[in-house]
Formats: sequence, structure tokens, C-alpha cells
Amino acid sequence: MAQRSELDAGASTSTDLRDLGAGGTLQFNPDGSFNAAGSTVSGITGLSWVGGGTQTIAPGSLSFDGSVQYAQPSSLMSLSTNGYGGGFFTGVSIDGGGAITGRYSNGVTRPIGTIVLANFTSPDGLDPAGDGLYRATAESGAALTGAPGQNGMGQIVSGALEMSTVDLAREMVALITSQRSFQINSRVITVADQMYAEAAELKQ
Repeated sequence: MAQRSELDAGASTSTDLRDLGAGGTLQFNPDGSFNAAGSTVSGITGLSWVGGGTQTIAPGSLSFDGSVQYAQPSSLMSLSTNGYGGGFFTGVSIDGGGAITGRYSNGVTRPIGTIVLANFTSPDGLDPAGDGLYRATAESGAALTGAPGQNGMGQIVSGALEMSTVDLAREMVALITSQRSFQINSRVITVADQMYAEAAELKQ
């Protein structure tokens, strides 16, 4: 998607900012290159400098024909900006209403989309498709979609692990493994106690 940026043109003379009465829109292609055909700038007048030479501004270009640059440092009289620098996508956040917001490295946040929940007349009639996914069936009825927290829909808690996303078989295996390890450790302690008791009897 091409991006548009609003602009106002001005030039500083002494300590005053001269308004050129110009404005318009600059459009950039998805790869960041300037799109002159899609940009519009209107109301720009020429700048007449003492000593001759007129400067004109067009979308994407600034002509200084007729100007002379002397071997002296230039001084910036006025600087203002209303935009952001380039940034990279760093992550997303999801609020309780299902709104997905993208975060960027330059501090900008942008809405990306909204999560929609589905409910069924008979959830028990859903057909398990594996990996925590389910398919609608004639018994479950058609999906009824809506925003989170409205019309009987569930809530969204960002960062929480839902029961439907847990692999029950894997968790049961882990539970049994932990239980067996506890039993083995208990037997080791019991055997050690018996050995200490026998050693004490032999000493007597």
C-alpha cells in the first residue's frame, strides 16, 4: 500500500518564516521510492534571492538554478517536522476487545485488525480436527461470530494459555513421569533408613 505524507512549504528570511502558501501530498511506493505521479503540490511560488536566480519547488525536486554557494558555512534558521522516522515491526499487543495493535521501533503503533470469536448452539457437537482445532457439524450448528465479551462471547486475555491449547496426552505423560520419579526417590530414602538402622544394630 502506498503511503501519503502531508506537506507545507516555507522559507526563512532573517529570523522570520515566509509562508509560500504551498501544500499538498507526497506519495511513496511500497518499496519506499517516491511516486511523483501520485503526488500533488499546489500553490508554490518562486523564491527570488538577492543577486539573481529564482528557485522553484516541484514534487520530489528542488531547483537552485541561478544560485551561488559561497565558501562559507550555512546556518539553519528554522526546522520543524510532523512525521516519524523509519521503523521496523517489533511486535503486537492484543487488548480485551480483540483489537490487534502493531508496534514499531520508532515508537509508532498502528491498528492491524480485530479478533472475532465464534460460538455454537451445541459446542459438544463440534468435531475435533487435532492440534486444538474443531470443525462445525450438523450437531453443533453454524458458527455465530461476534466481538469478545458481547452477546455471550468469551473474553480475550492476552498472554494466557487456554485449556483448549493444552496437549492432554503430553501433560499426562509428564505427570506420570514426575510421579514415578517421586516414588523412586522415596524408595531410595527408605532403603537408606533401613541400612542406617542395621548399621546401628551391628554396632550395639
